[in-house]
Amino acid sequence: MDKREIINMKNISIQEFDKLFAEHQKLAHEIDRLATFIMQEIDGEPMQNQGAIDTAIRLLKEAYTQQEAD
Repeated sequence: MDKREIINMKNISIQEFDKLFAEHQKLAHEIDRLATFIMQEIDGEPMQNQGAIDTAIRLLKEAYTQQEAD
């Protein structure tokens, strides 16, 4: 599906589409940065088949649980 088809289907302006697309690109870049950090800085990760955000949530929960146990 190209840009014009999306704009017509969703009934949005070109400016709105461009703004949404730019935001999508920014968020995708941030998620890629998170994934790269996890893979490079945390030994053994990714240890489950999940995306960067779910992995980060799991790691934070594990760290919080461990901190509470100490």
